[in-house]
Parts: sequence; structure tokens; C-alpha cells
Amino acid sequence: MRFFHARAILPWALLSVPLAACFEPEVPASTLTAPAGPTRHFRIEHERCDDSVGEVRGVDLDGDGTADVQEVAKDGALACRSSDLNLDGRPDVFEFFEGGMLRRRETNLVDAAFITVAETFESGRVALAEYDTSGKRRIDTWDHFTAAGKLDARERDTDGDGKVDEWWSFSPDGEVTVRVDVNADGEPDEVRRPGMGGR
Repeated sequence: MRFFHARAILPWALLSVPLAACFEPEVPASTLTAPAGPTRHFRIEHERCDDSVGEVRGVDLDGDGTADVQEVAKDGALACRSSDLNLDGRPDVFEFFEGGMLRRRETNLVDAAFITVAETFESGRVALAEYDTSGKRRIDTWDHFTAAGKLDARERDTDGDGKVDEWWSFSPDGEVTVRVDVNADGEPDEVRRPGMGGR
């Protein structure tokens, strides 16, 4: 039985690239209105995946006597799964299911004891991805996807003050536009276009 897929979960070089260094000179702005959106959550809330949820079944992948994959069933259906992909003794990925489909995935992309990415799925496709790129246990980047699973927009809190200060948009033809709040008033003041593809 196949329990999980080892795959690239973060396809964009976001965690290590200083984004400001990628910008070309700013371009004229047709509008500097911040896109409307729901209130952003700045803390990744970890969902439980243990015997408090349902019946637990562990799988030992490397024969060391420790369960590397743990599946939890509720009412006979898979409710969640935790996987220790690097076999260091603690889970790196938590997956949560509803009606047989993946609805949420939490991932530790760095060797830390906390979650750095939380993805929300709708109809089996990622709809929202929230990132802690600073390692401060705070969400600072939100990626929004279309119903087809394509990256549509990105919001970022680049200075860690708890406010979005960059609004990225991705056009179907690959053009990337970034509206930037440079004076911390909550509204974009400049429009820039990344010079390295925007991802």
C-alpha cells in the first residue's frame, strides 16, 4: 500500500531568495489600490492527528521499531496522516482528509519543531498556501490559487509587523506585478515587476 508521495511541496524559491534584490526599476501604476481580501491569520494553527481523533495505525518504514507513518481513521474512513519523511523521529507532513479527499496539509520544510507551510485544498486542488518563511512561527506569505490550481495572487508581510505590504498578481501570460506599501500606511505606494520571473 502506498501511504504518501515524496514530492516538491514548495515549487517557488521563496524561502531563501531576497525578493527585493530581484526587482527591476518600478513601472508606472495604473492603480495603487490594495486588493480586497479576508482578514489574514498570522499564526499557523496545527490540527491534531492522534488517538484523540480516532483509531491509530502506525507503519514502520525503516524497521527501527518506530512508526514513521501514522494514519488515523474515524468512523472507518481516513481522517488524517502524519509522515516522518526524513526519518528523524518526528513528523514532517500532516495531511487531513474529508470525504476521501485531501482538505489540508501542514508541512515542515526546514529542520524545525514547528510547521512552516499550511495548504488548504478545495475539490482536491490547493486553494491557499500559507508560509512562515522567516522561521519566527508567524505566517508572512499567502499564495492564492485558481480553481485549476494555478498561482493567481500572493500577499506578503516582508517586515514582520503583522501587516501585508506586498500584493503580487500573476497574469495568464506570465507577467508578474507587485504593488508595494513603502510607507507602512497599509496601502500600496509603488508598482514593481520582478526581474527574475517573480517566483
